[in-house]
Amino acid sequence: NERDFLLLIMTRFLEPNETLEHHVEEENIFWQEDFSFVCHIINRTIRTFYDAGRLELMPVYKDEADDKDFVRQLFEQTILNNREYEAAVSKRTQNWDVERIAMMDILLLKMALAELVHFPGIPVKVSINEYIEISKDFSTPKSKQFINGIIDKLAADYKADGKIVKTGRGLLE
Repeated sequence: NERDFLLLIMTRFLEPNETLEHHVEEENIFWQEDFSFVCHIINRTIRTFYDAGRLELMPVYKDEADDKDFVRQLFEQTILNNREYEAAVSKRTQNWDVERIAMMDILLLKMALAELVHFPGIPVKVSINEYIEISKDFSTPKSKQFINGIIDKLAADYKADGKIVKTGRGLLE
């Protein structure tokens, strides 16, 4: 049927197309994330069109206003608490040569602290895992292990000091 034919074109010709990938790479250095995401959205749109009988573009966000608010709050809290988070990260990385720590890793640790402290509805493990995943895509090859080790210690420090308070069903440990 038409749906399967369009999906076949997507998976056989568009997704593995080196020329298209090269063009997208020229436009955006983060092409891999964007390209995969766009292919996924196109795939879902094709399926929805044929299953529902009408063309309905899939939303990019479940709730764009909530996502924007989350990003704004995370940014604000990271900036407002920069000195505190800098001190906490410095304390936990004192045995590391500062020159060898990627700036992105420092930023991710500060953002993780902001999320852990100021978003009581997000479980600690979810935040930790999210920043480990982000480090895989946007930092150095060894950042994953570094972020994992340091963020676990920082989370334990902040919990012990009563700065991380999670509320809600399933969030209490």
